[in-house]
Amino acid sequence: MSPRAVLAISGFTALILAAAGAQANTYRKVDSDGVGNCVFSDRVLNKGAEGDAAYRASKVNFSEGEDVFVRCYFAKPLGEYARSGKIKNSLREGEYYADLELRSPTRSSQGPDIVGGMQFDYAPHEARLNQQRFDIGSVTDCDFRLPAYDARVWGVGEDRCPNLTQLTRAVGKKRNAAFPFTAKYCVSVMVQFADVVDERRELDGNTNTIRVQRSPRLMNHRLSESCFDYTVSS
Repeated sequence: MSPRAVLAISGFTALILAAAGAQANTYRKVDSDGVGNCVFSDRVLNKGAEGDAAYRASKVNFSEGEDVFVRCYFAKPLGEYARSGKIKNSLREGEYYADLELRSPTRSSQGPDIVGGMQFDYAPHEARLNQQRFDIGSVTDCDFRLPAYDARVWGVGEDRCPNLTQLTRAVGKKRNAAFPFTAKYCVSVMVQFADVVDERRELDGNTNTIRVQRSPRLMNHRLSESCFDYTVSS
C-alpha cells in the first residue's frame, strides 16, 4: 500500500473518530455548577454507542408501561472528585452513591423522596470512569431497589426495582390527583464529603457534665443529575 493510500485511510479514520466524538458531545452536558447530566431512553444506552438508535430516541417524557434506560455523564473522571473534602470524602473510603428521587409531587416540603438508592464500591483502577448506566423497570439487570418503607407508604410491592407505572399511579391516587397524572423523577450520582466538623454539646444526666460530640458535616457533591416525567392514564 502506498504512503498516500495509508495517509488517506488514516485521514478517513480520523474523520470517523471525530464524528463519533461529536455525537458523544451532543449528549454530554455540564451545567454552570459543574454538574454533569443524564440521558434517558426507552432502549438500552450502551457505552460508546452515542450514534445508535437508542440515543437518537432519547427523551424526558415517558408513558405507563415503558422502561427507562439511563446513562449519566460526569463532568470529569471519577477519581478527580476524591480531592474534594478536607476532612472526609466517600471516594477515599471506597464508596459513591446514586439515587432515584421523586421530585414532584413529594410527601413534604423537606425535599425529594428517595425512591431507591445505590451504594457503589470505588477502587483506584476506576479513577478514569466518567459515565455510568442505570436501568429502571421490568428488566433483568434493574437498578434502584424500592425500600420497604416506601413500598408501604405508596402501597406497592417491594421489589428489586420500582415499577414506575405502579408507583406513579399510587402517588397520584395518594394525592387525589386527576388522571392522566404525571410524576417527575430524577437520577442523581454523587459523592459525600466534609470540610468542617460540627460540635454538639449535651448534658450527661448521670454525671451532670457536658459531653461534646463531634462529627463531620457531610455534604452531597453531585457528579451528574437529570430528570424525566412519567405519565399514567388512570
